[in-house]
Amino acid sequence: MYNTTVEKINGEKHLETIDIKSSGITKNLKIDGLFESIGMDAETELVDNLLVKNDCNYIISDDCTTNIDGIFVAGDCRTKNVRQLTTATSDGTITAYLVIDYLKTKNNKS
Repeated sequence: MYNTTVEKINGEKHLETIDIKSSGITKNLKIDGLFESIGMDAETELVDNLLVKNDCNYIISDDCTTNIDGIFVAGDCRTKNVRQLTTATSDGTITAYLVIDYLKTKNNKS
């Protein structure tokens, strides 16, 4: 649903309904589950002036690597086409392997 605001989440022991508002009209909708998206601007101020980002503040990365050797990125703060829990989990796994490989390479050079 686009241009819709969830006004209230209802239920005693589990999710039962939500009150949604669209074009000034509030409706009650019976649902069994909810996937919440709270915005499309990445909260990446921590790495301002360090990592390369796009206009929406997503860290530019094709494969969880960044513009700085040894710094990796995972989850919804990096550039990618799909943002949701499953892709963030995958990013975490990929990044863990990249870090391990990076550390092995650095240790072999010492």
